[in-house]
Amino acid sequence: MLDNQDVSRAIGKIEVLAFFQKNPHTRDTLEGLARRLFLETELVAEVVKELLEVGILTKVGQGERAIYRLKASFGSVKDYQFSSPKGDISSGDLHFG
Repeated sequence: MLDNQDVSRAIGKIEVLAFFQKNPHTRDTLEGLARRLFLETELVAEVVKELLEVGILTKVGQGERAIYRLKASFGSVKDYQFSSPKGDISSGDLHFG
């Protein structure tokens, strides 16, 4: 059974992915992304970490000043889903938990 934290994380992933799909050239810090999305920075940090691990986002720099963006080879999240060896976002092969 899902708890509130699982639901919040899933909603956070949807928000971050939708944001980058609409704004594929955006580069921002965790705090900046959280402000743009009206989410808690800690939640955005968890979501971004998972998106880094699956190769959707990339990170430049360290600490609070690190900048996050879509991976350079993908113009949008939609481009990623068609080229990913790890699974198709729309098919549910990528798990948000």
